[in-house]
Parts: sequence; C-alpha cells; structure tokens
Amino acid sequence: MADFAGSAKILNTEVTRYEREWLKTVYPERWAANGLHLHGVGDLRLGEKRVILPRIDYAGKATIHTGKATDIPLLQLATTADQYNARVIVMGAKWDAISDIAAEEVANANGLLPERNTVQMLMDGLSEKITEKEHELVVFGDRNEGMDGLFSGQMVDTLDIPGGTNLHEESALDLFDRIRGLLKNFHKRSLLTAMASKMLCTIDLYDSLCRKFPDSEGTPLERLTRSGRGMYVREIEPVNELTSDLLEQFGVHTPGTNRDRFMVYEDRIPTEGQVTKPGIMRQFFTMDRTPVRQDSDLGYSMTAYCATTEVQFREPFRALYIDYDKFAA
Repeated sequence: MADFAGSAKILNTEVTRYEREWLKTVYPERWAANGLHLHGVGDLRLGEKRVILPRIDYAGKATIHTGKATDIPLLQLATTADQYNARVIVMGAKWDAISDIAAEEVANANGLLPERNTVQMLMDGLSEKITEKEHELVVFGDRNEGMDGLFSGQMVDTLDIPGGTNLHEESALDLFDRIRGLLKNFHKRSLLTAMASKMLCTIDLYDSLCRKFPDSEGTPLERLTRSGRGMYVREIEPVNELTSDLLEQFGVHTPGTNRDRFMVYEDRIPTEGQVTKPGIMRQFFTMDRTPVRQDSDLGYSMTAYCATTEVQFREPFRALYIDYDKFAA
C-alpha cells in the first residue's frame, strides 16, 4: 500500500516554487528629499548646526533739490541676520558573521528560498529610511528642533477659508473664481509675476480642479495654468502631504483641526552664473556611509548619514498657505 502520508511531504515541497528575487515594499515618493518642488543647494558642510544669512536694509528717502539751501538726506545702512537651523540625520545597521552571513550562504545554496545579500539589503534599507526622515523634516519641519518645513513656515502668512465652505462641492466656475481671486491677491502682495509662482495642493483639490465647465470642454486647472488666457500660476501639482491627516500627524496642525492646506509660492530657479538664490530653498549634505567596521569577533556594523537645513524662507512674503475644510468623500 502506498505511503500517502510520507509522499505528501515530498509533494508539498515539489509543488511549491520560490521566486529568486525579494519583493521590496513600495514606499511613498520622497519628493522633498529628492529636490522636487523645492530648490536645494548641496553646499552644507557636515556638522554645521545653523546657517546665518546677513541682510542689508537701505534706510532713508531721497529728496528733490530746488536750488535753495536744504539738508541733504543721508543713506543709512541697517544690517540684520536671519538664522536657519541645520541637523544631521543618522541611522545604523548591524549584522553577525554566523547568524546572518553564514546563514545567508546556506539558505542561498539550498535553492529553496529566495537568494539574498544581507549587507546590500541593509545598505538599501539605510538609504530608504534616511531619505524618509529627510523628506519628513523638509516637508513638515520639526517643532521640537525648532525647524520650519515647506508646509510649516512660522513666518509664512496663512489665509483661512471660513469653516463650512466645501471647495470640493463648488461648481467648476465657482472654484475657478475662488482660486483665481486667491492667486491674484498673492501676486499683488508678493510682487511676483504669474510666471514665477507655483501651487501645491491635495490630490482631492487637484481632482476638483479637473472638473469640466458646464459650457465648455475646459477645466479650472487648464484655465488657471494655460498661457495666453490669463495664466495665474505656472503649474499646479498634487501631493499627499497637504492632507489634514498628515499635517496633524506631523505636528503642523493640532489634532482635530480637520483642515487641508494648499500652498502658493515663488518658483524662481536661478540660471547658471546667477548669484541671486530663490526666496525659498534649503541647503543639504548628500547622504554618505561610514566604512563597514568590526564591532566584535563576529559582529559588524555601519552608519549612514546626511544633513539638511530647515526650509529657508528668505523672502517669506513670496509664499502663502491657504487652509480649508478637509475633504469629505
């Protein structure tokens, strides 16, 4: 009689296939750490704690000379300094020569499990997690460290759309008129031309801007950004980080505020050879790693690190936050 119990164990192994590659978890796009939507300069030195930017103000006003004796006004130089915090971001990894590396070689040799390279996986993981922290710091800042983020600048004005106003239920024409009015006021206040400004918003608000006008095939998004038809903003980009849930999670809003946010700001990028830098930027030190070190007879480790300043609002009037009731499906 056949040994069905014994053969079942063999069949169970034979009918199972193990893929040879590991599937990595999908993480959100770390756009702030990667230089998207915010200009960065890689001239920060590792270990610097703050950046001080001197500022000159010309005080006084010229007068008209009428030929009569008069006291000629004198130009006065007033100097101040803006300070921006910088922090180093670090994370380490450890492994053991026997429990990790030797076990890895055995597992790879038996052909039953996916092949792996523990050290390379740890290096990839360090890069991912360091980038994650850098992204969060650049976007949301850190109140405990006294650092401003792109969406949490203490010097940036905030305009509140009154509670009870649901932007997502407004008609395409009403939403267009509302956003157009906000952009017009921003341009007047910031002295910017329309070509120099950019708007970041939630995916929900972006979707609402894509609704068609009832009398045409156009949308508020197209009319706000289309050159030749009264363009009010150079581009409008959706990001996840402006939702109420994330703003509250990272301390920008107090829990329970239930307010989404969108931001309008200067998007001037200097051309090669220009000395002038954008009014909103950050400085950073590119990610690096220590050499692999032996901590004990069988233990090894390495540490990855990078550095960034807080978001520098060098001309804070060239940015504006607009808060409104969170999206409700």
